[in-house]
Amino acid sequence: MLYFIGSVFAPMAAVMIVNFFVLHRDSSKKAFDAANFIVWLLGFVLYRILMRIDIPVGNTLPDMLATGVVALVVGRLQLLPSKPRQTAPQKSFQSAYITIFR
Repeated sequence: MLYFIGSVFAPMAAVMIVNFFVLHRDSSKKAFDAANFIVWLLGFVLYRILMRIDIPVGNTLPDMLATGVVALVVGRLQLLPSKPRQTAPQKSFQSAYITIFR
């Protein structure tokens, strides 16, 4: 039971620490963040995998570090400005009508 609690809260804490202290993002107004959920889910699976490996520092620290790095990369990718789409200028109906019938 304690391993399950660790596998839930260790990656969750890593995602929260990176988002608040490193990326300076306040997600308290968001009801759901899909990217953070996927990062947490990866951290959960990684913790369960690390349970089968005997690591001197335990499972929590390596899992939090790996999940934190993934959260940092995903967070930085979300902060990149998206390139605006280049579209042809749209003419209004009135200017098109005047151009055709002049």
